[in-house]
Amino acid sequence: MVYTIKDDCIVCESCHPVCPEGAIKPNSDSDGYWIDPTLCNGCPDVEVPRCVTVCSVESLAPLQPKKGRCKSSLLRSEERRVGKEGRSRWWTDH
Repeated sequence: MVYTIKDDCIVCESCHPVCPEGAIKPNSDSDGYWIDPTLCNGCPDVEVPRCVTVCSVESLAPLQPKKGRCKSSLLRSEERRVGKEGRSRWWTDH
């Protein structure tokens, strides 16, 4: 299951180093972090994801699935790569 960081994050930086997939990224436009949903795998080797275990303010939560949403649409705009036709590469590569 993919996780997300809620607005009540206190930027304690405890979750960032424990992510084995490198899915927790610093925000470029503000303090805090965000989770790249294309990298987060919910730590399938442990019962509770590592980031959730170390978060002292319970700021991490499962990302709720929504109809019509795919992983590429969850990326921040600067993280999406755009092809020559102006479409996301996700759509042109698959």
